[in-house]
Amino acid sequence: MTAVTFLGTAPGQPRAGSAHASILLERDDSRVLLDAGEPCSTRLRQLGVPLASISHVLITHGHADHVGGLPLFLQGCYLEKRQTPLTIVTPASISPALQAWLEALFLTSELVRFPLVFETWEASEKKQCGPWRVRAFRTTHLDMYRPQLPGAADPWFNAYGFVLQAGDLRLVHSGDIGALRDLDEPLAKPTSLTICEATHMEDGELFDFLRRHSTHRFALTHYAAARLDRLAEFRQRVHAACPNTIVDFAEDGVLLRVDQLSPPEQRRPPAPPARVLPE
Repeated sequence: MTAVTFLGTAPGQPRAGSAHASILLERDDSRVLLDAGEPCSTRLRQLGVPLASISHVLITHGHADHVGGLPLFLQGCYLEKRQTPLTIVTPASISPALQAWLEALFLTSELVRFPLVFETWEASEKKQCGPWRVRAFRTTHLDMYRPQLPGAADPWFNAYGFVLQAGDLRLVHSGDIGALRDLDEPLAKPTSLTICEATHMEDGELFDFLRRHSTHRFALTHYAAARLDRLAEFRQRVHAACPNTIVDFAEDGVLLRVDQLSPPEQRRPPAPPARVLPE
């Protein structure tokens, strides 16, 4: 079975009842985390997923809502006495600062007592992450900061989405984009599922985009706050504008089975054991 579970779908600002950007990707016995917004470790434990079962954490970019849950995830792995290596892949621009931050929090390989392996993305480079062959593609999400940071080198503005291939399955994860045209190249090939953020675009642009790529199945996530406040209305508008497009609307805890065209499920935490009261 291959499945995607949305651990957090909130926009950049904190929102009651909703976690920040993080997705659990499962294929058979393999588990990979796409982004690590807080509180991803709490969400995983609520679903009964051992933190030590995650082999890779793939970070799209350095915004806090995509990486802020990583330290507590590592601390949780340590407290659960993890022994297997964990590979963390990030944009090259944030890797030194991220490792320095973790060192300041006493979260190094020596202190957590399991190997931490840090790797970096380069556009078009492919990496093997469990059963997935992953290619990062650059998005223009961070280019908006160029006028405000004229002294920063080009790599500082690199943000990425992912193309993930395993067997006949091909997934595209948008990460955060600057414009929908960022996805034209990765979606030029048939895709089993596209996970598309729904913050950095207008409704009309999104409808046109969904119609242009109507052969794909889409899961929308990471909604702008205004869309979250009117999610039922937004769903109706998407279906009315794109009646021939399969669109799933992710919320926290939603699970999609990728290897079959089945409706979204709400992944429920395991039931607690029955409490037996003394007689």
